[in-house]
Amino acid sequence: MRRFALLVALAAVAGSFTAAGGIVPARAGGMRYSPAQKALFATPHLANITTRETITYRYVHVGPRPFTGSVAEAVTPVGNAGLRDVRVKFLPTSRYAATLSFPGFRGNPMVMVFLQHDVTLMHREFAYTPDFFRNKIRDALLLSATVSPVTVTAGGRKLAGERILLHPFAGNPHFANLPAVTGKSYSFVLAPKVPGMLVSITAITPADPQSGAPRLEDRMTYQGVHP
Repeated sequence: MRRFALLVALAAVAGSFTAAGGIVPARAGGMRYSPAQKALFATPHLANITTRETITYRYVHVGPRPFTGSVAEAVTPVGNAGLRDVRVKFLPTSRYAATLSFPGFRGNPMVMVFLQHDVTLMHREFAYTPDFFRNKIRDALLLSATVSPVTVTAGGRKLAGERILLHPFAGNPHFANLPAVTGKSYSFVLAPKVPGMLVSITAITPADPQSGAPRLEDRMTYQGVHP
């Protein structure tokens, strides 16, 4: 039952973090996209996929119940407008397994899949609705996220890229007694020369010695691409 509920939540991701196909995040009235929003949701990440390819990622969870898994993202160019049909097999051998379809996308929906998975787990842990966590992440992307240049290693090459870093729950009174949550960080690394542009996503919840909560880390990293 839990696996089915997670699959349903993930299947609704296109309506949660973005408008279908356009990858356009919610904005405060009249405001321009922030650099972080533009990098993650208004950039044609999949433009460098010109034939049908499958991008693979490695997923690692560090915590009391550690595991590793794989994610496969099949990308098919469609039409003449730079659109891509995307089919994702998310952690197929785990209890979180889901197969998801994203027709007519330009950006990389793995950003949204990872975030939806993360907020679903936070909802289970802390009882606040997924929308509560999604809204805090949206606010941080708009108002406080930082974007900085980095050099990444992918496919055996050193490449120019950028890192988007945010702490969406810092200072939140709902978690005043849970410093592990207020200290949670998200890091997204992009590089234009990596297929799909996404190098890695990492979510880290620091340990809280006072409550005994352990350090948690979820990391998804680009592995390669094949026909």
